[in-house]
Amino acid sequence: RYLEANNPKAILVTDEGLTETRNRAVLEKVQFYIQNGGLVIFGLHFPNATRMDVFDKFFDEGFGLPWQHGDYHRATFQFNPSCTLPASIVKDSFPPAYSIKVLHVKNAGQHEKIFVPVPEGTTQSLVFTPSYIDEAQAAVVSAKIGDGFLVYSRDVNAEQGSNKVILALCGL
Repeated sequence: RYLEANNPKAILVTDEGLTETRNRAVLEKVQFYIQNGGLVIFGLHFPNATRMDVFDKFFDEGFGLPWQHGDYHRATFQFNPSCTLPASIVKDSFPPAYSIKVLHVKNAGQHEKIFVPVPEGTTQSLVFTPSYIDEAQAAVVSAKIGDGFLVYSRDVNAEQGSNKVILALCGL
């Protein structure tokens, strides 16, 4: 009901609710909002509460995006200056490279990747031996859908850098 009478600056999707069949009507309203210039950010607990098989189908079936879940580990990521963002977003508002523990996204286009692994970056762990990161995956991705944007940003530890990313995406 809220979207029928209001036009928020952004919608933050914080859990798996939109992936559930019983919430199809809400998903349709969110899709309409994006198509008509809205910004929707999937993050926070969304991937924690979403089964990976559901995650892998959701972005394709709901938004026509080939995104799927990727690796899960900590690494250092940096802003991709060639990414496509809403016109109102100031690229200088994003944080510098920072370490983040994240569920990566794979199959995103190069222009869809907002935060990417630093070149020749390795995993960061106190338990496992470092290994090189799959540089085809990204921590934060976005896609232009109609006149709006859909963003995925998931940091399991709510790092300060990730908070700055969400704020920058919201124009704050």
